[in-house]
Amino acid sequence: MDWNSKGRDWPLNQFSRFCHVRPYNWHIQDTNDCGKPISLLIHGTGASTHSWHRLIPLLKESFRVIALDLPGHGFTKSNDHNRSSLNHMADDIQSLLTTERLQPKIIVGHSAGAAVAFRLALDSKEKVEGVVAINGVLDHYFSGLSSIFYPIAARAFSMNPFSAPLFAKINELTNQTQRLTKMTGSKIDNETLKHYHTLFSDPKHLAGTLAMMSQWKLADLNHDLPRFNKQSLFLIGKNDRMVAENSLIKYAQKLKNSEIIVESGLGHLMHEENPNKIFKHLMHFYDKLKTKTN
Repeated sequence: MDWNSKGRDWPLNQFSRFCHVRPYNWHIQDTNDCGKPISLLIHGTGASTHSWHRLIPLLKESFRVIALDLPGHGFTKSNDHNRSSLNHMADDIQSLLTTERLQPKIIVGHSAGAAVAFRLALDSKEKVEGVVAINGVLDHYFSGLSSIFYPIAARAFSMNPFSAPLFAKINELTNQTQRLTKMTGSKIDNETLKHYHTLFSDPKHLAGTLAMMSQWKLADLNHDLPRFNKQSLFLIGKNDRMVAENSLIKYAQKLKNSEIIVESGLGHLMHEENPNKIFKHLMHFYDKLKTKTN
């Protein structure tokens, strides 16, 4: 997306800055509270930093909060959509963190961002003490035939230079963003819908989203996940219609130091529905981390 035309009204733009670390010009939001532990927030497929705009002010009291737009998403410009796989994304985010001298204490990932969070924590030499997965996608979004068709369709669309602008135009005409409530099981307000509509109406953002979906493979992460021995918290929305609760519990149980919290009444976008409740869970998790590391 173009910052000059859309950044003016973007949530928490007072924290926004751009970092050119190859191969991207990254958009990050940094509360810049030096001296506080760093919490890194990673959004899911098709979202952006806006996803955290109600949670960041709460976390800011205790953390230096860093949120980023994934490659090709939001305002992070991508000229190389061939680096949209999980492993490439994790490598490129680590390069960003190293260049900016940022060492997260905890990484919070929503949806596919949870997979990125675990990959970073597994591979990183930095001192990551814990990972929080909010409705983490550690398996395919869909089951059965759709799980096979969906990546193939996304790959085909991502290779067609006309598909992203076409999808963006369709979204403008039909306002399909309103389907988010049905798709996610989350009750979201008009302000949140407006931000998603802005994203889904932008061809460059859609191109980045399609590239990510077409290259997303989780087999390596699934193989490595059991050796993750740091603390982890799985926050699961009972109303989530995108990720199966039993699938998340299955992955959480593979980890040595995991905690599972299931919230009734909340869906896939639970951190946007009820940021105060998610904040309390995050702070309780971090307080326990401090107790164990002292």
